[in-house]
Formats: sequence, C-alpha cells, structure tokens
Amino acid sequence: MIAGKALVWSPGKLEVIQQSATLLKWRVVNETAHLTCTVSGALEFDGNLQLSMKLRAKDANVSLDDVRFVLPWRKDVAKYAMGLGLKGGLIPAKHEWKWDVSKHQDAIWIGDVNVGAMLRFKGQNFQRPLINAYYDFRPLILPESWGSGGIYWEQSEAETTLVAHSGQKELAKNQAALDFAIDWYITPFKTLDPKKHFSDRYFHASQGAPVEDTAMLQKEGATIMEVHHNRLCNPYINYPYNDDSVGHLQHFIKQAHKDNMRVAVYYTTRELTQNIPEFFALKSMGGEIILPRREGVAWPVTNGSGPHPWLIEHVGDDIVPAWRENLKFPDYKEKLDLAVITTPDSRWNNFYLEGLDYLVKQVGIDGLYIDDTALDRKSMQRARRILDADGNTSRRVSMHSWNHFNGLAKWSNSSIAFMELYPYFDGLWHGEGFNANSSPDFMLVEMSGIPFGLMSEMLDHPNPWHGMVFGMRTRWPWSGDPRAQWQLEREFGIEDAEFIGWWDPACPVKSSNPDCKVSVFQKSGKTFVAIASWAQQKVSLSLEIDWTALGLAPKRASLWVPPCNGLQDELVYAPGSAIQVMPNQGVFLILDEEPREVKMPEQLKNPSLGLSPLSSVGPFEIRVPANVSSTKDAPWPKGATVAMAQIDPQQDAGQSWGIGMAVAWADGKYLQLNARTDGRWGICKNGAELLEGQHLPHQAAVVALRLSATSVQFIAQQQEGNWELIKEFPRAEFHGTPTTVRYGKIGKQWQGGNHSDPAGTTSCRVDWLKFFGPKS
Repeated sequence: MIAGKALVWSPGKLEVIQQSATLLKWRVVNETAHLTCTVSGALEFDGNLQLSMKLRAKDANVSLDDVRFVLPWRKDVAKYAMGLGLKGGLIPAKHEWKWDVSKHQDAIWIGDVNVGAMLRFKGQNFQRPLINAYYDFRPLILPESWGSGGIYWEQSEAETTLVAHSGQKELAKNQAALDFAIDWYITPFKTLDPKKHFSDRYFHASQGAPVEDTAMLQKEGATIMEVHHNRLCNPYINYPYNDDSVGHLQHFIKQAHKDNMRVAVYYTTRELTQNIPEFFALKSMGGEIILPRREGVAWPVTNGSGPHPWLIEHVGDDIVPAWRENLKFPDYKEKLDLAVITTPDSRWNNFYLEGLDYLVKQVGIDGLYIDDTALDRKSMQRARRILDADGNTSRRVSMHSWNHFNGLAKWSNSSIAFMELYPYFDGLWHGEGFNANSSPDFMLVEMSGIPFGLMSEMLDHPNPWHGMVFGMRTRWPWSGDPRAQWQLEREFGIEDAEFIGWWDPACPVKSSNPDCKVSVFQKSGKTFVAIASWAQQKVSLSLEIDWTALGLAPKRASLWVPPCNGLQDELVYAPGSAIQVMPNQGVFLILDEEPREVKMPEQLKNPSLGLSPLSSVGPFEIRVPANVSSTKDAPWPKGATVAMAQIDPQQDAGQSWGIGMAVAWADGKYLQLNARTDGRWGICKNGAELLEGQHLPHQAAVVALRLSATSVQFIAQQQEGNWELIKEFPRAEFHGTPTTVRYGKIGKQWQGGNHSDPAGTTSCRVDWLKFFGPKS
C-alpha cells in the first residue's frame, strides 16, 4: 500500500520449474511501475508449501505504508485455532498479535479436524530457534520483512479473514529484495490409523529401571516398548550406539524379538551427552555443533547454578548445560551423564541419521522415542526413509513433548513448534503440563493429534474416560496402568473398529447433555461407546442412538457396561434408560444384540449407618509445600469397624503427597487413600501406589475405610452425592485389628519422607475424623 491505496499489479506468466509425483515448484513475477514481486512456491507430498514473496524496488526508492497478506477462510473451516499467544481451542471472533521475539511465536494453525493449515511467517534471516526451556539461548530473529508488523483476524457472517502485515517499509532501489516468506503445512497430513494405534500397546519405564522381562510384558498385553536414556541398554542421552552399552542393547532387542516384542529407543537431537569419543572435537568446531552460551542469559532451569564442575574443568562455561543424570550402573566407567545443547540445523543432523541407520541395520531397533527435538522437516523425512527402507512397516516414531505454553518455553504451543515433523510420526505422547481434565476443544487441538492425522496417549493428569473419546490411553507404567483397558479393548476387537469421534456430525451416538461427549468404535453387529463427562456434578443423560447406522434393532439391543478393573463394574441398561455419570468420569458401553438381563447400579449406603459413634477428632489445618508430609495420628478404637474423615484439598497441589487418610496394622502393613491434584484417587498398599477412580480436584470429600469379615474397603462421597467404592482388598491380607489412623499429607511411605522438589506452599485441611462400630 502506498498513500493509503492498494497497488494494482500486472501479473506475469506462471512458470512451472519442476513437477513430479512428490514435488511441484513454480514462479511468477508481478510488477507495478516501481516494484517487482517475485512469487515462488514449492509444494511437497507431505503437505508442506514453501511460499516466498520477494519485494524489490526497480528504479527508484519506494515508501510503503504497509505490505499485507490477506487470507480468507470459510467460517465452517475456521473452527479452531492455535498459536500466536492462543492455546488450542475454539477460534475467537477476533485476535490481534504483534511480533515480539522474546516469545517463541511466529505461526498460527486454523482449521477443523478434516481441513486446516499452519502458517509460519519468516524472513530471509530466519534461523531455527531452540525449544523447551532453552529458547532464550537461541531465540527467533525478527524477520526483516514481517517483523515491524503483526497478524490479526476478524470474523464476518461468511468467513474469517486473516491479515499479516509489515508496517511501514522503505525500499531503496539498490536494496536486496525483502522476502515475505510463509511456510504452509496443510492438515491433516494423513488419515487416522486406529488399527495401528490400538495394536501398539506401549510399555515405557522410567530412568534407572531394571531390565524388563519382555516375555512377561508380552503376556500382559504390551506389543512395543521404549528404552529411555539412563537405562542399562541406553545409559547416555542421545548416543545409544556407544561402546559401553550397544552390546547390551543388541542382546536385549534380540531377546525381545524372540518374545514377539518390539523395542524403540530414546534418540533425538537438541542435547548430547559428554560421554562420546567425539565430544572434544565437536567442542572445537566454533559452535557449529555444540551451542555457545548467549551472553546475559541466565542458566537454564536444568542447571540453575551453571554447568557441572566436570564440564567447567574440561570445556569451560561457553556452553549451554542441559539434562544431567547420576548413573547407577556398575558396568560403566562413566558415572555422570552431562548433556549440552547442540546447534540446530548443523551437520550433526547427518551424524544423527548415520547413527540411526546403524541402529536399524546393526542393532535391530523397531523405532524411535523422540523427546522434543531440534530436527528440521527434511532431516525427519530422511529419518523416516531410513526406518522404512527395508519395507518393515512395524517400526514406529513416537513424539513426546512437554507443554511449551509457559514462561520457560516462552509461550509456544508444542504442536506449533513441531508440526512440520508430524507427517513422519506415528503417534504423540504429549506430557508434562498437559491435563486430560482440560476442555474437550483444547484436548482435541493440543493433545489428541487428530486434526493432524495422528493419535496420541496421555501422560500427566490422565483421565481414562476423557482420553478414550479421543482414542487416548495411558502408557504403562510411566503414566498409569492401562492393562485392564487393554484387555477390554482386545476382547471387543477395537483395532478393527471404525472410529467416529464426538466432533463428527455423523457420529451415530450422541449425548443429551452438552457437557458429556460420546465417541464410538463401530463394528458389524456391535459398537463400543465411550462416554466422558466434563460436568462438575453428577449427571443423568440419555443417548440419542441412530440404530439404523449401527445396524442394530433397538428391541433386541442392550447397553452393556462391561467390567473393567479400576474403572467400572458390570451393568446392563435397557435402551432409553438414563445413564448416571459421575463428575469428570464416564462410562464404556458395548451396544449389541446379545441377550442380557438388565442390571442397574446398586447404591452404596453411608458406611456408618447402623453403627454407633465411638470417638472423633477435630480439624487439622495444614499449610506446607505440596510435596511435603504433614500428619497426625489417632489410635484405632476398640470395636471400631469404620474410620471416616472429611478432607478438603483446597488448593493443595500434591499428587502422592495429596491429603488423605491411612490405616496401619501391628505387623507393619498399611493402606492409604489420598486425593491427588490430577483428579485421581491415590491408593498405597504397603508402599505400592495405585491410581483408582476419579475425584473432583480441590473439592471436599468424605472418605472412609470399612472393615468386614471378608474385605477392607475404601469408600468415598463427593458433593453429598452417592457413596462410591474406590478400592477393595481381601481381609485375609490384613489380619487383626488396625492400630493407628494417620491423616493429613502422608506421602508415599508410612515412615514419612518428602519429595526432592517440595514445590510451592498451599493450604488444605482435615475437617474431622470419626470412628464407628457395632451397637452394643
């Protein structure tokens, strides 16, 4: 624009430069009296379009009011958005954003499940920034073209119009062209593959875990496992072919293959162990491979006091220290694993790919576990070709990322940061900082992978019901124990079902309650129905069922709630019956025509009914850090069969240290129930932690332990609703009468102890503790 008016361009002839089955390149030169705009594009098979618009003054200096790129979206397509300071979710009616390279923001995704695009705005001076908590050491460079402007959009009746603008620009006649570049990523990159997703049942143990019995894992239902770093078979981060351990890894994979288990290995770029023979040579290359420290930037959160003394002594402090581990494997002479950040887009990518080729051909790996990465799209494309070169279709690439929408990662979105790699991944495992109790639209856009042609699993704050309406499960054992759910899925044959999500207007089963989402997995003659509630109170819903679409006759059909340990007990509903769903929980149903008798849920009664009060204890106010113990003890009264407490988590952020109650016996055995901030109940049985059911985060609840002749039960009541059985244990495992009740923030062990990271201080309380026994 000049003097407030849009220029009129004379279009040139479109020139096709290259055309093949995988690539189309073109160019066209447009002109005005004093300007030339050379538009070139390269569209590849994976949905990437590199669009360059180079603006140059011809024979005189030109003052521009603005340069604008205007992109209209159909309103029915522009349903969701993510990026430029927005969390993923429903698109706002308007949004305005300005360039600020103190934040990792340069791209926006707009679209729906079946159509969308991410646009990354760049200049010729673009350099790939660091990700994760290291962004400040290599941030974005302000584009010389777009950088003085911003991006905004507004909605009208028919469309959403996005405008990217530059602000004022002065073009000198001898100046090099300004490149207004946009990288496009057309989504989804591929169709969903539920068969592959549900056939891949992952096992992923934590750092330092002992070597797995792969025959046992296979028997329990796992089909693929991932070997993290700091493991006997993979001790040093991002160098799994090291001489110390590669023999262990080869032997382990050979045994796993005999047991019909596949093995993927932790292997990515962005940081690199010091335990490599090339380390000092790489450091001598002037920052090409090992990134120098950026002056004035505080040390990263992983090394708040600076590099480890070993690094200071051997290479100095002109580095960016990253992950560090103290290794505890006696086989290895190196006891420290000290990573440093590597420079993106360097020749180290070639080394990485040669290493991958070795891992595939000589070690026999079945895939990669990528924990964030600095790889670019072309390098990931090459990696995928290495994995697939021999025709083996069972290798997998799984991507893990922590939530980058925070001050450490400078308010990026994980899927925005890594979307260019998504065509080459098989699945996602978005983890720390994500929460499966988030809104359905956030989970769809930022967690599920579905708008991009991927499926995913849950890590932090898992919710099995919320997850399943997106096809998401936990990964055993890191984020939970999905074995009962695996068994249910296998018995149904879910990998052969058609997945139809709640967002699809064609979904044949719908909920009468807008706070409850329903997705289906449809097979001939039977359909698995996943119901998930986001309501904060118990709801009663009916299902709107298209029986014709399901191929079922309602007069012969039943709604069977199959038993699934830790999630639900068996019930049978008649068609048209109201289904009760607890807050933030759900139901798994199977619709079929198998003859079954109706079996409605039984209502548990208050466990103190019919008993006499024996003793009570008053309130216990607690104000300590989230992961610190603070408890009181009370003796178990003679004749008591029920201990009951009202707990109020308030703003407590504890997980294993969440507020609760524990009961101990004279022989040292104990049972514990506590409210976790992720919305699960934590159960400790003699120090072994289980996660059961759901509770309302930060809401008061009454919890009880009841003794009977045959069992020990944990029972809870939330929001004065129905009593729920949380967990039951055989009485034979806990002989005699308990001796002590402990209440408050107990932690993982009866003996006490705090987490190494205490976290912030918050308040919680036990309102009362009461004991009841049979009437005399």
